[in-house]
Amino acid sequence: YAPEAGLQPGTTYYWRVDEFAGTTTYTGDIWSFTTLPEVAVTDSHLMGWWKLDEGTGSIAVDWSGHGNHGTIVGNPAWVDGFHGSALLFNTGKYVNCGIDAGASIKGDFTLATWVQLSPGNAGLYGGIAGRLVLATNYYGFSLVRHSSNVFRLWVGDGSASLSGQATSNNAYTDTEWHHIAGVRQGQANILFVDGVRQGASNNTNFSPSTEWFHIGRQYSHLDDRYFPGVIDDVRVYDVASNDTQIA
Repeated sequence: YAPEAGLQPGTTYYWRVDEFAGTTTYTGDIWSFTTLPEVAVTDSHLMGWWKLDEGTGSIAVDWSGHGNHGTIVGNPAWVDGFHGSALLFNTGKYVNCGIDAGASIKGDFTLATWVQLSPGNAGLYGGIAGRLVLATNYYGFSLVRHSSNVFRLWVGDGSASLSGQATSNNAYTDTEWHHIAGVRQGQANILFVDGVRQGASNNTNFSPSTEWFHIGRQYSHLDDRYFPGVIDDVRVYDVASNDTQIA
């Protein structure tokens, strides 16, 4: 809830309506809402940071300070995360963080998050987070778990072929937590899994997307390829992080 005049940011307000009939009082239910916090920009390169620690409600607060709070769609369950709480995704469940989130990224970037696959995930194709769009041609970027069970960073170059990719060395079907980070540095697309640089990377052009930043599915605009599992602590930077920073 965005605070109106007189309301304090980051505060929970409660109210109740009681009914009086003669000498009898009928006590109403207690209702509440929480206003969004004010968050200062403390890292000029951090373009979006969704901790997913709210634990309740339909808003994912952007802790980068840029105010691109995500709208949670499809009522994904709040569950235990790697840090605090997180969201459990599957078909029809995602977060729309708006078109401004990461919109300034035109070159180098880092996209990082924690994921935990659900049981029975083998062969399922699911997007994790990004700004990827397919409109005849591909634009933007996204982290995914591919149907071949590997993690990938996809980078669109404005062509009809999604050739920009960096792929994990191994396939993953376990239900442990993994840290996944995609890095774009110059022309290079690079993937890290659990802090380790993966071998399969490539060099491509990059054409940014004008669509919204998504969490829990592969594309901004297509009702398809939802992530089969839990996602926590999504961050996007407008710089390329190095091996030491990610590890």
